[in-house]
Amino acid sequence: MRVATTYALGAVAGHQNEQGNKAAALELNKHLVQGLEEASDAEGKVTVVRAMGNAGLEDNVDTLVKYTKGSSTELRAAAADALRKTKTGKSTDALLELLTDPEWEVQQAALSSLSAYPLTVDEVKRIESLVVAGVVGSRNDPLLVSVLGQNATPEQPYAAGFLQILQRNQQNGQLAARIRAIVRRNGITI
Repeated sequence: MRVATTYALGAVAGHQNEQGNKAAALELNKHLVQGLEEASDAEGKVTVVRAMGNAGLEDNVDTLVKYTKGSSTELRAAAADALRKTKTGKSTDALLELLTDPEWEVQQAALSSLSAYPLTVDEVKRIESLVVAGVVGSRNDPLLVSVLGQNATPEQPYAAGFLQILQRNQQNGQLAARIRAIVRRNGITI
């Protein structure tokens, strides 16, 4: 399958699913599953995995989670991105685990997908603890501010996470200003 055709197939499957036509979505998805099985190289697998993300079917979560553990950075990042539309316990756990990946691109893809999810307090606390421990790289600080910021409240301020990010971004006036605005808006003391 060509790249554009594969992405389009995933998008059509996703549209069918969103319209309540799960049977049609699953039928289209069979072609993606077959394409993944037939892909002979990492590039082909990345293409199909991204298309599965367009489909956004929970039926694909187990397959996508498997690819979050692969040896290819690009494939792990693609799998993290592909999980953006399928919040399940398994997909959330896999994305949170990817925040410990040594490659910032994989962490970024995981954060981006997590930012599309409604997160529980415990999930955000887990992200915050990884920030405080210095596990999530500073290249992802703007996205971390977004994830923490969209979940911060006076009751759950995530102050330690914001403080850690602020301390390592004193020279980034724009990011520091975003953090200060979120902190002020939520009455958080850091």
